[in-house]
Amino acid sequence: MTTFVKLTVDSTAYYISDDGYAGESYWHPFLLSPPDLELSGDGWIKLQSGSLVLKNEPWNANHPFSYSNGDFATLLSTPSKEYDVSINFNNESMVQNEVLWSGKTILDRVSNEVLTFKLFDEEPAVSSYLGITAGLWPLYAVSNANPALITVYVAGSGTGAPTALKKGDQVLFTQKSGTSATSIAPIYPGTAYMLTEDASYQTASPVILWQFRVNVDRSSAATVSCDPETASTPASSTPVWWVQKTMNFTRHFFSPGHMPREVDPEGSFVTSYDGYSYVTPDYLADDASDLDLYQEGVNATITQGAGYGSKLCYYYRRSSGTWSGIVTIDYPD
Repeated sequence: MTTFVKLTVDSTAYYISDDGYAGESYWHPFLLSPPDLELSGDGWIKLQSGSLVLKNEPWNANHPFSYSNGDFATLLSTPSKEYDVSINFNNESMVQNEVLWSGKTILDRVSNEVLTFKLFDEEPAVSSYLGITAGLWPLYAVSNANPALITVYVAGSGTGAPTALKKGDQVLFTQKSGTSATSIAPIYPGTAYMLTEDASYQTASPVILWQFRVNVDRSSAATVSCDPETASTPASSTPVWWVQKTMNFTRHFFSPGHMPREVDPEGSFVTSYDGYSYVTPDYLADDASDLDLYQEGVNATITQGAGYGSKLCYYYRRSSGTWSGIVTIDYPD
């Protein structure tokens, strides 16, 4: 079995193998010990442990760490520097949807004969902002209390009731542009607030309303009534606001295009905006040219929801029925 390793150093790709191999690229025989990759999770490759062992040939200009390109000196002076690496067995292709594993490598040990590197999956922990938003509940009113009491409208016969909003959750308020009010001071768009109690049912007459409190002091402000705009009601001149739940999450970077991304069960909501069942993938979906959604392994036809952008925004609903069970996302590219 031949091991192929693509190592990127200083924006230059180096093609390395355990044997000299002439293919689409020439693979230099600098690899002394092939890495161990273990199958884990729900069928994708995740590195459990492993190392990359290269010959130490700094006088060789074809080596990724040579005297001539200055990268041998950089390797020794900045041993914490990370390098991108992709690995394949018996296949020299380094196309994203064909490579067996890709991740990062960092120097571990140096000797006169060998350079040993640690391999690891890139796991940047939590997304840079709030992760994903889920659900969409139109605001009906915001009280002048401390903590502020938020009343939301639920369309139809109660479909989309915000039972998922629990004490301690973070929520994000969104204001529709072009309406008369731009803020419900001191609540502002794009700022996260925390629930101080679970959302609870209030009344069904004349419309279905639910309430919860957030950690905002509005005791010195006036109560604000909002237009609970939904997919079936046009915009009016009164303030139009929605509230969404936000969830921090860990993004595990495995080999792109190889595996489904399991959606957190809380990422599937019936929204009271239009009563449909939506699913929310991670925000990087916006960078994909396409995606597929599966329910319990079966491809599901998805539809753009009213009030949202293109297919590759953050919300997808089934053309009919509701999401249930395990929902996975696959980015073909």
